Amino acid sequence: TDEALGIDPSRIYTLGHSAGGHLSQMLLLVPPDEMKGDQDLANHTYKTIAGVSWAGPCSFEDMNLFTHPDGTKVRDRFWPRITPGELSAEEQKKRISEVSPVHYLKKGKRPLLMIHGDQDTTSPYHHGVYMKKTADEIGAPVENLTLKGVGHGVGNAAASVRATTEFLLKFTSSPANLSR
Repeated sequence: TDEALGIDPSRIYTLGHSAGGHLSQMLLLVPPDEMKGDQDLANHTYKTIAGVSWAGPCSFEDMNLFTHPDGTKVRDRFWPRITPGELSAEEQKKRISEVSPVHYLKKGKRPLLMIHGDQDTTSPYHHGVYMKKTADEIGAPVENLTLKGVGHGVGNAAASVRATTEFLLKFTSSPANLSR
């Protein structure tokens, strides 16, 4: 239960790295009633406050987001997992859209911090730039931080930890709330 675990489901903060960064964005941005998944969990409610994505992809629709600035094309290992071959082209396109967090941005809703390394060839920093640009166009609260000289392991960078802590603390009434 929430009480046994000491969790307040009305104050959830999300954080993840790489695929976990993608999940952090999805959990933060997609309303609970729109999340498809395990029916055993359907009766559990939660409210997200803010989230951070370390090196998480924001869209799977534009493969150019997966090309590193030096021209290195990242091997496409995402589409086969998201769109099995037995789906029609229309179903594949729909599924790709459904799992792209950028489509769930809304004006003035939950704040998100995207952190990517400029040397990341797995989930290039274009994702953070694209998410921020899209968010700015609609008035969604997204911040983007690109770390120079850092690859996919942005979570190992002190600057990521510092920026994450500072960002999340902005959305708590006091630091003590983080220990609830």
